[in-house]
Amino acid sequence: MINNNRIGVDNDSETVTSNAAQPKKLCEYLKRRKVMCITFIIIVLAIIITISIVIVKTKKTNSEQTSTIEETTIQITEKIEVTTESPTTSTSTTTSTTPSKPKFNKWKQNASTVAGGNGEGQQLNQLYAPVGISIDKNKNIFIADRLNHRIVQWKYNAKEGQIIVGGNGQGHQMDQLNEPTDVIVDQQDYSIIIADQGNTRVIQWLNQTQQILIHNIVCYGLTMDKHGFLYVSDWEKNEVRRWKMGEYNNEGIVVAGGNGQGDQLNQLNNPTFIFVDEEQSVYVSDHINDRVMKWRKDAKTGVIVDGGNVNQLFYPQGVIVDDLDQIYVAYSGNDRVMRWREGKEEGETVVGGNGQGHQSNQMFSPCDLSFDDEGNLYVADEWNHRIQKFEIIL
Repeated sequence: MINNNRIGVDNDSETVTSNAAQPKKLCEYLKRRKVMCITFIIIVLAIIITISIVIVKTKKTNSEQTSTIEETTIQITEKIEVTTESPTTSTSTTTSTTPSKPKFNKWKQNASTVAGGNGEGQQLNQLYAPVGISIDKNKNIFIADRLNHRIVQWKYNAKEGQIIVGGNGQGHQMDQLNEPTDVIVDQQDYSIIIADQGNTRVIQWLNQTQQILIHNIVCYGLTMDKHGFLYVSDWEKNEVRRWKMGEYNNEGIVVAGGNGQGDQLNQLNNPTFIFVDEEQSVYVSDHINDRVMKWRKDAKTGVIVDGGNVNQLFYPQGVIVDDLDQIYVAYSGNDRVMRWREGKEEGETVVGGNGQGHQSNQMFSPCDLSFDDEGNLYVADEWNHRIQKFEIIL
């Protein structure tokens, strides 16, 4: 009995002990679960942070690569740009496999008066119906001061001009002129060549000596090419002829017109100013036909290069073609200067076109045109008795 009682006591003791250990084990289990959860959360957070850092670095790298590509593109673009310095001077380019678009220059619409502008008259600060002009490399302006029967030189920024030929009244003596219409400067010997229209002769002035180059020609416009040829438009015979410089004991060669007065493509009607390009193509202001014609070297007919719309264009005068084959024409009947490209029906007004007047953005029968080495545009504003300078916008 005693043994049985001991045994019973021991069983109860073990049961009590087991029941007491269960809360302790549960507590330990919960602690382990808590540690595992915390560890899992830390791992998840570490993964999230790592991924975020990788994404940020990747975006930064891509941004830097994009920036580098953009900078490289800009550098390449800068290298292939073409800078046109002026319509009548050379164009500097950097060799590239990608062609650049031509630069279409623009000019300030309000001009400054660089010669004359003091009313019509014969004083040294005045002009009287200036027609032809020429600009040398020093920006000196040579002016055919038509109704003063003289050639005047205005030096750069001068307040008045100086008479270099004529100025002795209207006449046919060797020291006189009769309504000169054009003047050009031979840069090789710095001689002055003059279209002395009223005396039907082309003369050369060199070292204070005057020489008649061509007789019996109702000359109007003059130009020279790089091959040493002189071109002269004949207002009366409706043609343009060419002479080799220094060889004037012949009739010259007809290079435009010469088929009588008319409006056919092989004819001209009172040609005025002319221009010759690098390929010896001749551009002619066909005054009464209200058109500008291009005659290629040795061609028998010309082509119209200023649109040919006689309802809009009146009395073309000065004509210049730049290195991009853009054609600039002064229209004395429209009081504006326009720019054309051969084959295009529409041109654009570059200066003037604001009605006839004497304001700085107006003209009254513009005649000849010229550019200086910087690309500034000069216009002989005939009946405002002044030379206007339109500054190029860089």
